[in-house]
Amino acid sequence: MRTLTMRNHYNRQLILTVDGATLGLDWFDGCDAAAYRAPASAATFSHQHHHSGSTGGSGPQRPQQAPIVQCSSSATGNTFTSNGAGSSPPGAVAAVVQAAASSTPAAAAQPPPHSPPRTATATITGPPAAAATSAHDTTTAPRDSNNRRASSPPNAGGGGGGGALSATAPILLVCHGINGGSHEGYAKWVCAAAVARGWRAVVLNYRGCNGLPFTAPRGYAATLSHDVYTAVYSVRARFPGAPVFAVGYSLGGLKLTKYLGEADAGLHVPPPGAPRLFAGSGLDAAAVVSSPVSLWHSSANLADTSSLNFMYNLAVAYKLREHLSHHKAEIQALTRFDVESALAAWTVGEIEDRGLPASFGFSSRQQYYEVAGSLDYIPAITTPTLMLLAEDDPFLGVIPDAECSRNPNTLLAVTRRGGHVAFLQGAWPLGKAYMDDAVTEFFDATLKHLHEPHGASGQLGAGAGGAAGAAAAAGAGAAATAAGWQRSGTVGAPVAVSDAARAAATAGAAAAAARSCASASSCCSNAAWRSPGAATAEGAAGNDAASRAKAAAAAAAEAAKRAEAEAAVVARKVEVAERAAAQVRLLMHLQVQQEQQRVLQALAAAEVVDAEDAAKSGKAGAQNGRIRSRL
Repeated sequence: MRTLTMRNHYNRQLILTVDGATLGLDWFDGCDAAAYRAPASAATFSHQHHHSGSTGGSGPQRPQQAPIVQCSSSATGNTFTSNGAGSSPPGAVAAVVQAAASSTPAAAAQPPPHSPPRTATATITGPPAAAATSAHDTTTAPRDSNNRRASSPPNAGGGGGGGALSATAPILLVCHGINGGSHEGYAKWVCAAAVARGWRAVVLNYRGCNGLPFTAPRGYAATLSHDVYTAVYSVRARFPGAPVFAVGYSLGGLKLTKYLGEADAGLHVPPPGAPRLFAGSGLDAAAVVSSPVSLWHSSANLADTSSLNFMYNLAVAYKLREHLSHHKAEIQALTRFDVESALAAWTVGEIEDRGLPASFGFSSRQQYYEVAGSLDYIPAITTPTLMLLAEDDPFLGVIPDAECSRNPNTLLAVTRRGGHVAFLQGAWPLGKAYMDDAVTEFFDATLKHLHEPHGASGQLGAGAGGAAGAAAAAGAGAAATAAGWQRSGTVGAPVAVSDAARAAATAGAAAAAARSCASASSCCSNAAWRSPGAATAEGAAGNDAASRAKAAAAAAAEAAKRAEAEAAVVARKVEVAERAAAQVRLLMHLQVQQEQQRVLQALAAAEVVDAEDAAKSGKAGAQNGRIRSRL
């Protein structure tokens, strides 16, 4: 339903991966244009206030782009605009990629007749190797209506409604869930919330999703973290001076977590010949919302036929069959996957057992689950990361409390209610959700400490409860210790950051919880970071900023007490785990010794046999010699 409460506009930019897959970057409301002006509120894009495709009225004015082709989807409230060639046939993709690489504007063309309405056409850039050969490549810099490189407007921060955005305005990258896309309600609303803060927002559409063609031997999967790297690289190449955030929902959270762990460990690099634009993940902060975390446990929950969760299993299987049916011809032409067998399955497990993980390069779905799970990647994350989960999420596998508590760069927030990619709130639950506030305020608090000029002019604490968030962030930053961690920005420009950044980001998320959970009827009234004492203190608080700031301070004090108790519990768990690990190491040592003894015994026996054989052969040779001498 939240999909239908917003009518918006996207500029689609196609990018290619190293294995030839086509990805789509949908820029919300055409915010990639140099002359884009951010609205003052996310409500600007609702059906009541915004009319897609118009430049007048109360909606934001969009710069004229020529030539353009527009089409819309009334079912999802989306409009796509393009100044490139058709996105469905692979030949058209290659043609426009070649045109973009040669810095020549591609001619506009109508989409092919067999294309779905909302695929429309798209602005296309090449893969990282062709998209940016330097930080000033003409194919990646923003351009105005006359195809000239745009200069940076004076307002570097880009506050909402405060004029044209500069090239250094923060950018939010959204990774959608399974079979989703930029048309999903959660993607559109978080983009609107980001744009209202004076940021840019872009949604990454996966392989074959949301009208994209299927052009590679592998479809989209939770393990293909290199697709996220390709998107981050493209955004960084186009806006090299802008802070970049990323939020992943559901399956997108799995992809984003895997990417963060790998990239922060230095495992993602550009292809040969392309410049290395950033170190680590290239993200200033990240957020993971409603991620299954452990596919083993999530699959077991959904496979329980005695539970209502089984309905979600059937729903996801239906969406998978729909995706496979839509790309049946391409899949059969590019892979060995038996599409017909998968289309006859009714559950996710049956589809996976019939070869879906094999099409991604895995021997079984068990191996796919092991690689796609997040538990092994969380300890390697150095990017400030928020993980927002709900206890009643039917897709929730496990809560990674131990992994997040041991990593000072991750913040785990668990609500008692919230469902799966929902977290609805307020009297009108089809508008902005609690997760939108938590994610954007976490990014805003992190931005304030990592990039002070942007934080000062980027509308920190915009809207209700902003004073509480600012006061909590300032107090946490002043009380933080100087000993901390470091994050690297672009190559050659490392940024030293203290624990104040993480503490302020925590306080910002806590302030969002305090504001959104002030009502007793809120679905998130029992947030895990708020104790009963803090809830009582906030219950008597008024609606003014001072009361909310006081309530946030009380919540922080109660949270500190609870953190001490939880730290003691975690310490006991760590001690038990260490003892168990020592026992395991001892057993493994004994097994290694036993194996070594068996090997030595086998070698000794082999040596005895060889000696006996040599003696026998020696006797036989002597006897043959005597016979020859007699002859």
